Amino acid sequence: MADTSLRISALWLHGEVGDVKVERVEMLSQAGDEVAELDGRVGSWLEVLDSAGVPLFVQILHDPLARAAEAPGTTDDWTRNAGDVDQATHVSLVVPSIKGATDLVIVESSVDEGGTSLSRRELIRISLPQDQEI
Repeated sequence: MADTSLRISALWLHGEVGDVKVERVEMLSQAGDEVAELDGRVGSWLEVLDSAGVPLFVQILHDPLARAAEAPGTTDDWTRNAGDVDQATHVSLVVPSIKGATDLVIVESSVDEGGTSLSRRELIRISLPQDQEI
């Protein structure tokens, strides 16, 4: 029997998630990271959670929502402008199919303006269908 994963795709624009599709696929997902690696981390990652909110799987991500646009500058270089990108970002993820998993969240952690503490916020939360729903 092949290993199964969930392929999740969605559109993200201005903090809203839409057009969510979840399908079961016979393939291996990328290996996860250790939860301990996230302590004090600045950046983004995904978590597959159980009904109590306990992470069953975590994976560090790099700029998962592409919230900046690159455009040619006045010279030969490209400039990267952070801020609202006014078009939907397609998010596509493959995670292991884990019994008891109820939600997938993409989390971002950043340092406050004073540089003294981390703040954590959810960028996306997607409810995962249970076995009978896929």
